[in-house]
Amino acid sequence: MPPNPEAPDRPGHGSGQSGQSGPAPSGQLQACKDQMWAFAQQSIDHAILLIDTDNRVTWASPGAVHILGADATEMVDQPTTRFFTPEDVELGIHEHEIAVARSGGSAEDDRWMMRADGSRFWAAGLMVALHGSDGEVSGFIKILRDQTDLKMQMETLRNRAQVLDSLGDTNHRSIATLAHELRNPLASLSMASAVLRQLSQGDARLEPPLDILERNLGFAARLVDDLEGSTRTKAGKLDLKLEGLLLQEMLQDAIQTALHRAGDSARDVDLLPPSAPVVLIADPDRIRQVFVNLIGNAIKFTAEGGRIWVKATLEGPWVVVRVEDDGAGIAPEMLERIFEMFTQADPSTARVGLGIGLSVVKDLVELHGGSVQAHSEGLGKGSKFSVRLPLRQSRPDHAGGS
Repeated sequence: MPPNPEAPDRPGHGSGQSGQSGPAPSGQLQACKDQMWAFAQQSIDHAILLIDTDNRVTWASPGAVHILGADATEMVDQPTTRFFTPEDVELGIHEHEIAVARSGGSAEDDRWMMRADGSRFWAAGLMVALHGSDGEVSGFIKILRDQTDLKMQMETLRNRAQVLDSLGDTNHRSIATLAHELRNPLASLSMASAVLRQLSQGDARLEPPLDILERNLGFAARLVDDLEGSTRTKAGKLDLKLEGLLLQEMLQDAIQTALHRAGDSARDVDLLPPSAPVVLIADPDRIRQVFVNLIGNAIKFTAEGGRIWVKATLEGPWVVVRVEDDGAGIAPEMLERIFEMFTQADPSTARVGLGIGLSVVKDLVELHGGSVQAHSEGLGKGSKFSVRLPLRQSRPDHAGGS
């Protein structure tokens, strides 16, 4: 029997939680390690691999033998690439997974993986960095489950939901009319602001009120854009102008735009994309709006000194981007409604907003043939928004007039 693997000296901090508990008494810690070791030895439903810093297997559980279809002795000293699909290996997904776990403490991925006989299965996976007594990463533990049946069920339910999903035209027409009517007064106010700026001729006394006026005019204009965009999408009148764009550049641009809008250019937003270039077929303006809204939302609800991550990966024919933070979090009862128009995660706060941005995100992602999910362990425990987009579109654009 191989030696009992050491548990991580500290938990991963990429899960959206903002704090860590103190060290457990040595007796409890040893009991926890013994229970983890027993679980690893007994569970057939979980493939558990210990991996060194060179991405090679050092130990495989009985569950790994069952799920991956290879003897434990055959897997030891072998690179983990043998269990990734050839297309994911070419894109460097195995290296990206290691980099994310090393940086954030853990990396989670759902993707097609390979058994020893070459067959594929849908794996729900988690990789956690292990740390030595010096605090440095000494290896990784990877846990996989075969979720192929669940994957097929979810695809069926998703297709049914798309067919059944509908909203009343009357409400959309009313909102569209309101947004259109707001355009004229906003345009007049913007023109008046520009004239005042010109007439002020650098008068220091007028700079602060003019800055406030222009900032709030910009905020109001974006609200109107969101209202119009949402109603046009639901009415089938929003055209997508699809083209190839580099995922890494688009996400970097979205981060900078969100920081600029928030007036927080010093905020640290970690971007963790795949090392190989990823070309996404999408409408550049619309898909950038999705991530500007999500990153802006994370900035809004994360206090200064908090952390925000934008993690991108590939799962088969899908691009998956996760925007995570260790900020205010979302109450459990709000998770099901968070993407509804005019819904706010915490209406009691003084943060400005009508609860439109996330509704727009959902509409635009689904218009691209994708999906978006929200996850949070609760208030004060951060949040995670996962966007799944197809690498290739099945049609050139969305039918409908402009």
